[in-house]
Amino acid sequence: QLLNQFADTKVRFVAVVGVSGSGKSSLVKAGLLPHLRTGLINHAPWIDIIFKPGEKGDNPFLALAVTLKNQLKLTDQTEAELAGSLQADWRLAQRHLDTLLANHPPAKELLLVIDQFEELFTQCKATDTSDFIQWLERVVSLPRIRAVVTLRADFYATAIAEPILANLLRQDRGTFPLDLPGTGAIHQMITRPAEAAGVELQDGLATKLLDEAGRGPGAMALIAYTLNQLYEQELPSHYLSIAAYESLGGVTGSIQKRANTALAGLKNTLDLDTALPKLFAHLVEVNEQEVATRRRALQKDLTGDMKKLAAALTSARLLVSGKGEQNQATLEVSHETVLNGWERLRLWILDAAKALRLRRDLELVAGEWDKAGKPDAGLRTGNLLKGYSQAAEPRSATAQAYLAACNNKSRWMQVGWAVSGIGLVLGLGLFFQLSRSSYPPPLATKALLVQYHLWPLTEPAMVTIPAGDFQMGDVNGETDEKLVHTVRFAKAFAMGRYEVSFDEYDLFAAATGRDKPNDQGWGRGNRPVINISWDDAVAYTQWLSERTGKPYRLPSEAEWEYATRAGTTTPRFWAENPPGEPDAACTYANVFDQKNEAKIKGAFGGITWEPFKCADDFPFTAPVDAFKPNPLGLYNTLGNVWEWVQDCYHDTYQGAPNDGSIFEDGTKCASARRVIRGGSWGNIPEALR
Repeated sequence: QLLNQFADTKVRFVAVVGVSGSGKSSLVKAGLLPHLRTGLINHAPWIDIIFKPGEKGDNPFLALAVTLKNQLKLTDQTEAELAGSLQADWRLAQRHLDTLLANHPPAKELLLVIDQFEELFTQCKATDTSDFIQWLERVVSLPRIRAVVTLRADFYATAIAEPILANLLRQDRGTFPLDLPGTGAIHQMITRPAEAAGVELQDGLATKLLDEAGRGPGAMALIAYTLNQLYEQELPSHYLSIAAYESLGGVTGSIQKRANTALAGLKNTLDLDTALPKLFAHLVEVNEQEVATRRRALQKDLTGDMKKLAAALTSARLLVSGKGEQNQATLEVSHETVLNGWERLRLWILDAAKALRLRRDLELVAGEWDKAGKPDAGLRTGNLLKGYSQAAEPRSATAQAYLAACNNKSRWMQVGWAVSGIGLVLGLGLFFQLSRSSYPPPLATKALLVQYHLWPLTEPAMVTIPAGDFQMGDVNGETDEKLVHTVRFAKAFAMGRYEVSFDEYDLFAAATGRDKPNDQGWGRGNRPVINISWDDAVAYTQWLSERTGKPYRLPSEAEWEYATRAGTTTPRFWAENPPGEPDAACTYANVFDQKNEAKIKGAFGGITWEPFKCADDFPFTAPVDAFKPNPLGLYNTLGNVWEWVQDCYHDTYQGAPNDGSIFEDGTKCASARRVIRGGSWGNIPEALR
């Protein structure tokens, strides 16, 4: 029947719709595709590309890009770049698909196979989903391109809520409903593939499987899962017996038994009551009817006990790992059957369903708000905001930003302040603070509003620094740069993309009544803050932590050097230019350069060293985003201004931690000195490393 639909040239798009476990994917992959590939329709073979919308992250275009890049051997763009191009211009996909057809001359048509189409609504961003649906409509209108998707029946209502999808599903037999197979059909689905694979089933095993699994939703998936477990358990034997099946725990017990075995070894090493909900909050999604489905998570987001539990469940094959966007390691539930077959997990899903649904609703409304340009009219207060605040974690950055904006709006409404321009600050105490501030009234007012959580604080841009190791120190360096030792970071951490600017620090200083640091007449704004002590720097990080609820701090010296090196082993992270060419330093850092040599020496006596043989536009400090970043995306780690780190100063690295943590002497430094790194705009070149 499905083949007959594709024999009709008017049929451009077909959704195979059925309940979980009805055999949608099997019908397409094991039934439809083999016949199309052999040319059953129009006596010419078809070619196909297969992907799942969320298999590489939260953008379906990335999954498409990975598939096209692999099939066409494309090398001119990264997967992420290709995904962006495909999303921006649907005609690029047309050219690539035409190339695929041209590379297979006998091919009559190309079929896009999008499995688990519901991932568009459970794992992908709303804006990307909308773009992808528009893209799909255009692509299937092309003469030699068609599409088949598999869609869970409980997401059909979600699909038809999208006008474009509703039209595709309605026109020209665009929906292929798949009911549950009968007992006889399921019996053949068990025995015939086994026979084809050379596997012998003991008489009565297929019937026993059927009796235990029944015909309800998920029965086929549960049978397939159990048979796969049984087959792997009995290898290298190709004989599957009833005794072996019963030792596995049967259909109803196979998943439960694996889960119990996996957890048994963890009871004394971690708190399962805490770790399991935290882990599966990353791995489970629900729709508006609170029906559970799988959710793909990044392994880097799992920490502590979650990581240990995930490892045990992966070994038990209840979870599977994979690769997502930018080749990042992912994790997901191995099969939806696990969601119902494992009693402890099933009960947790029932209990957490409301919070999971609220997260889904929050992500949808936040995505729409972001797409619309973040209008104030899209923010919610009252009971809606209260509900969104109870949404399960983890939440996307967009959702977090939306909640923060809603909370800020709510605070304004609760306090009842009428704000126009810089606002009206009520209360003699606050007025007294403003009158004593060394900052102009607009900045001082804004700072106080931030201090009292009545104005949003723009958080520093951060860069994720991956886990890894490096050799710290310099065997040819000064005494305090030895001993060279290996430092290993077991976990990733985040580092500020830029040096702290005057804009950022002045807001803190005005909010807390601290002295206004002198800029030496070189400019404030987006230039790095100068003339602050180590204590000032620590106070700023503590203030950030209090305002945001996130643990900001100064980096350790090891973290600073590891992030600045960015995987390089040379004194500086950039490659030196060939002899005779200008020094590369002026491309990457604000340094003591030839162009500004006279001006710097005129302003500061005692400078006798030679400049870098290049020119930049800044004699003194430069904006924090000037110059090119290092390979990890950090700006001005070398040059511009010296940077405080948390460590105490020591004469050598003897006794320094090898895990990248802070090298201190209790709460105070024995030397009474702290470490600065990176050099500045006027230093001798040897100091910039």
